[in-house]
Amino acid sequence: MKRLHDDEVHLHLAAVTAPRGFEALLAGARAHLSEAEVAAALRFRFERHRILYAFAHSFLRVTLASYLDVAPASLAFEQLEHGRPELADRALRFNLSHTEGMVMVGVTPRADIGVDVERIDAERADEALARRVFTPDELRDWRGDAEWFFDHWTLKESYMKARGVGLSLGLQSFGFDGTQLVCEPSFDAPARWQFLSLAASPSHRAAACVASAGPVRWRLFS
Repeated sequence: MKRLHDDEVHLHLAAVTAPRGFEALLAGARAHLSEAEVAAALRFRFERHRILYAFAHSFLRVTLASYLDVAPASLAFEQLEHGRPELADRALRFNLSHTEGMVMVGVTPRADIGVDVERIDAERADEALARRVFTPDELRDWRGDAEWFFDHWTLKESYMKARGVGLSLGLQSFGFDGTQLVCEPSFDAPARWQFLSLAASPSHRAAACVASAGPVRWRLFS
């Protein structure tokens, strides 16, 4: 059983693999997934999306079960406001993110947490989108670099997910100087959050945000 100390944040990364296709993946993952999750995977039109969903949710269950010493299929989840999933018994706090080729799970004992992983896509990292999501200060720092774009994108996403309010915050209401949250005092207190930005792979960027007024110990598992 994995140990998780009060001051630790565990980040689990996994490359999405399904060499024999969705049906073979599902045959192995079905033992971990709920019937609702299996049905959700089957509703996707494209096989790559079915694979990503089934792989991600199976990986989430196996990861959480490794801390709790229970069967992955026995875990019960509930959705909070804005769709945020939580363990029904709150035995751990977690957050899940997945993108083409990569899955990320963040785990804490009790603190709010958000994670985001994105594939670096130069076509998405264009000026039109940047002007909709970045603050004026961030735009001045951006030089059209796709890695910078997704470093900041994932930081913003992880923060919104940790707060549990989704896009209702407004992406231009806050920004980042490195991994330091920058915002008006009336918006939030930056000191109550800790952030980590990392290269999840040569083609992926990721970030994590956790509610903590003091330093945390980040541990990466991949």
